[in-house]
Amino acid sequence: MRLYQQHSRGLLAYACSIVNSFASAEDALHQVFERLLRGDIEITDSPVPYLYRAVRNASLNQIRSRSREVDLAGMEDGWFDSPPVWN
Repeated sequence: MRLYQQHSRGLLAYACSIVNSFASAEDALHQVFERLLRGDIEITDSPVPYLYRAVRNASLNQIRSRSREVDLAGMEDGWFDSPPVWN
């Protein structure tokens, strides 16, 4: 895809500035282009501004989903143990 070849580096740098993680930025960028390839979205206006908006939104969605994740490491106080079986 020509749009990807021409603009992926700039879009990736933009996503990195939002999510502060190269892997998350790549994920956001690939989500946008995957949706384009599947035909889920159609660009009717100028493609470059649309791609930047789409990558921004995908990056922000990743931040939102990350904020809902809970780190369970160190939860060794028995909180997640099965309750005792009473006979």
